[in-house]
Amino acid sequence: MEGVSRREFMKKAGLIGVVGVAGTTLAQHLPKALAQPLSRKPKGLLIDVDRCIGCKACQVACKSHNSPLPWGRPLKPEHTELTDTLTNPPSLSPHTWSVVRFREVIENGEVKWLFYQWRCMHCSNPACVTVCPTGALKKRPDGLVVYDPDKCIGCRYCESACPFGIMQYDNESKRVSKCLMCFDRVDRGALPACVEACPTEALKFGELSELLAEAKNSGKHMWRGEGFVGGGTSVIYLTSVPLKPILPEEKPVSSTLMTRGREIVRDLGYIGIALVTATSIAMIVSNWASRREVKE
Repeated sequence: MEGVSRREFMKKAGLIGVVGVAGTTLAQHLPKALAQPLSRKPKGLLIDVDRCIGCKACQVACKSHNSPLPWGRPLKPEHTELTDTLTNPPSLSPHTWSVVRFREVIENGEVKWLFYQWRCMHCSNPACVTVCPTGALKKRPDGLVVYDPDKCIGCRYCESACPFGIMQYDNESKRVSKCLMCFDRVDRGALPACVEACPTEALKFGELSELLAEAKNSGKHMWRGEGFVGGGTSVIYLTSVPLKPILPEEKPVSSTLMTRGREIVRDLGYIGIALVTATSIAMIVSNWASRREVKE
């Protein structure tokens, strides 16, 4: 252990632990996590873009820890092509819940590379939860937005409602997927896998109020999606360069209008389920009546 600091040792041990527990803890922990989290205090994630070196350790840790999924499917490796931005994979997918984005910006006449993690924002008032007709998506008291695949009917309303394009639909499993903030690790007092694996401390997980205070006192540009549907996010970005070239530009939206719109979509979902159920019952009754007439 000579020449290795305690923090470096703990990081390496933590990453090994991520791989070691993959495939068991998430599936076993799902029912309990959906019922009651360890803490009721809102949690958050602070991402310091200036500290990120684009190593993708967080991306690897996410896929390692969350595979296989609670519904028995692994987050498979993806065959991708190199894009102009060098982001690889180029975007989130059903098998990639966290991706490190590469952005090229010009600052004071010089080209500068920026890297940052992109993933579910765990909104304060998640649109995905609001429109879900079956309750498959749920926001816990600690702010984590979790997902119960057994309740998902693949309607994809959440995919349309998410202002950040996070929700991903899998044509094979007929379910959606997204970052779950490693709720199984959080509930036993550990850090999310991506945070544990980050070698530069670009990611920081903790109490949301404390992270917001730290961000506001940092003197850097701060982004947490307050201008989007969702009422702000639990994920906070910090950067010394202007936010416009890298993060979505905030567009104020009428909260009343959007709330009503989400209610309409949700109600349509309920109506659709009722119609399908009624149609199925009618077909069963019709078939039974036909068979009875033939016998008579």
